[in-house]
Amino acid sequence: MKVHHITVSGFFREEALAEGRRLLAGLLPEAELCEERLEPETDGCVFTTPLYSLKAVVSPAKKAELFLEKILGGLGVEGRKELANSLAARIDEDCNLYIMLGKKQLSEGKIALYTRDPIHLKVKLACFPKSMENALSIAQELIGKDG
Repeated sequence: MKVHHITVSGFFREEALAEGRRLLAGLLPEAELCEERLEPETDGCVFTTPLYSLKAVVSPAKKAELFLEKILGGLGVEGRKELANSLAARIDEDCNLYIMLGKKQLSEGKIALYTRDPIHLKVKLACFPKSMENALSIAQELIGKDG
């Protein structure tokens, strides 16, 4: 196994919460969604109205790998190339691979990389020993030779 688990999350305003639930349920029909209300910030004012965090974990490892295959397949050759070209910036020191998918594209039944207001995928790579070099190698294998 090359993946331990995948955490899928997104932030939604109250008026978009139902759509967010629908999006994540469509993406992860078997997963249990956790919902958290985030109160507006008083300092810094990054957001001034309540936000809702929706999160689900895809595990065990076999289900996580199948889910990742579905996502990577949906990206197509160009999306996987874009992902492959930015791997070093998408992997942290704990061997997590971060992928951001467009909410609008998901609502249209498509899978595409996106950076503004995305659905976040945090892929916990199975690296032994834990190192950036091993994580990059595993991520490249997962993306495949088309990437």
